[in-house]
Amino acid sequence: MPPLGTLLEALLQNAASLLFMLPAVGALLAFASAPLGVDAVRRTAQSNALVTALFAVAAVSHHVAVDSPRLDGRTAETRAWNWTATPQVTTTDTDRKLEWTGPRVQFVFGMDGTNAWFVLLAVCGVFPVLQLAPADDDSRGLYVLLLLVQACTLGAFLATDVLLFCLLSETSVLLTFLLIGTYGGHERRAVAGRWLVTQATAGVLVLVGLMLVVLLRTWSLADENGANSVSFRVLDLQRFDDSVLWADWAPWVFPLLLAGLTLRAAAFPLHTWFVPVSQESPRPLALLLLVAGTKVGLYGVVRFVVPVFPEACTAALPVLTSVAVTGVVFAGLLTLAQGNLSKFVSCISLAFFSSALLATFTLTPKGLSGAVLTLVHHGCAIGLLAYVVHSLAERYDTYDVEAYGGLARRFPRLALLCTVSILAAAGVPGTLGFVGQLLVASSLFATSGRLLFGQMLGTFLLTWALLWTWNRLFRGRFREPVVGDPGSGRFPRPESHRAEDLGWSECLSAVPLLVLLFGLGCWPKPVVDSVGASASVVLESYELDQAVPVDSAAE
Repeated sequence: MPPLGTLLEALLQNAASLLFMLPAVGALLAFASAPLGVDAVRRTAQSNALVTALFAVAAVSHHVAVDSPRLDGRTAETRAWNWTATPQVTTTDTDRKLEWTGPRVQFVFGMDGTNAWFVLLAVCGVFPVLQLAPADDDSRGLYVLLLLVQACTLGAFLATDVLLFCLLSETSVLLTFLLIGTYGGHERRAVAGRWLVTQATAGVLVLVGLMLVVLLRTWSLADENGANSVSFRVLDLQRFDDSVLWADWAPWVFPLLLAGLTLRAAAFPLHTWFVPVSQESPRPLALLLLVAGTKVGLYGVVRFVVPVFPEACTAALPVLTSVAVTGVVFAGLLTLAQGNLSKFVSCISLAFFSSALLATFTLTPKGLSGAVLTLVHHGCAIGLLAYVVHSLAERYDTYDVEAYGGLARRFPRLALLCTVSILAAAGVPGTLGFVGQLLVASSLFATSGRLLFGQMLGTFLLTWALLWTWNRLFRGRFREPVVGDPGSGRFPRPESHRAEDLGWSECLSAVPLLVLLFGLGCWPKPVVDSVGASASVVLESYELDQAVPVDSAAE
């Protein structure tokens, strides 16, 4: 029997593959425990979430301490399955003869300084997600599907093979479609159909764009004898330079891939599906999509678009940054106009997504680092805020802001958690958002004063909306939603139906996100160093010593 240290080292070396498999195994165990009742399913799902989170913390810590310095920010891969086709096809062209040795399809996962923190966010965010899931017999399948969505999301973050990334992303879309159609609100069928259409469109655009990148790389890198193989490995796509052939095709492939990924991420102006889906999804799924699901598209921009299309990104810099900063200001104004708490949280998320894209397209290590930290901070802070909002709606069955007032008197724990999440969302010192905003502001300052002003304006509008909504919910005279309107007028909720404050189990479910939010905020060095090293690798194809001013890029 191998010693414990050797076994632990072997597990950590295959951490990326195991992090995908653990939630999938948990879903199978939850399904097997379904005949025992919903309590058994719930305990199985929560136990699996705890095991996955503990292993994720160990894996990320090992990567930051050991793998990241050793690999200088590059991806540490683990192969679970590999298949290479035998040479079969020969294609003759007037200029060259290509001997195709067949595609190398790999079931391979990897971890680097970028996706490690998205993984940690996804495993920490599943605790409040499971807490929001109803404990009735009709919801047993809900727990199974939620764990499968988590597994696919983790797999998409960790996949280092293009086909595997697309496969897991589309599987997550189909599982989400089933969840909305089965457990959603009154308009679930229409919204589920809209979700499927938009996400299928995004999936087709991403798949076609990535396949064109793979084929163009294969064609342009053929050696003198014409022998080459089709590789779907993400790292191979990031390491080839532009050729004449690639320069001709990049202006067509670049917008195709970028449109698919931003549509999946609900980024402005392709955001219109996000608010209705968030409203009609079951509350646990809505929270899971907000914390981790929408991050897959934005992660794809950093993983595929920026490193593969350096010339196209630089040429389109004025347009991309203008659209992104417009999205930040637009979302801030939209948030101020919301009287529905669910729409309020969704609009705040749109502002964070646009801010992350704006930082990404500064094309600097600080900008990319700030974008990743902004997205992780959004998942923590706005995820906690959404958890509070859904917990409140679970008690009163309404998201109407005007129906509430003075809630701090009856719900002190809920008020405290909401206050913490709002202050964190505003980016106060000591939170991860403060570090992310500093990096974003620094990159924008070196790029364009106009973009920095737009970012600051959007941040001001969001902070105003957050504090104003907090004041309406928790200060003033106590006011709670009524229970009906029998014709003679609305009457107050009877004492027998008095809503209770957050229980201790509900508070404990928020602890992982709080630890991630304040732990990395008070000690940001590990995340800043690892994300910065990974960002430098992503930008290797850019011959940039400093930020590219937008005005000079336009020239």
